[in-house]
Amino acid sequence: MNEIKLDERVLNNIKTGTIKKEKAFLHKRMSESEKVKTLYRMIKEEVSKGKKDN
Repeated sequence: MNEIKLDERVLNNIKTGTIKKEKAFLHKRMSESEKVKTLYRMIKEEVSKGKKDN
């Protein structure tokens, strides 16, 4: 049942051209998460540097 709905949604998206919008949205979400991961890693490095200095 769920797969049929998904297929219909995908077909509808192809017809209406919203697949590009969805891809752009996913890409945007992924790049945001990459930024967060990078920031987190930088903070961890700064914390470990601080511990070494003490």
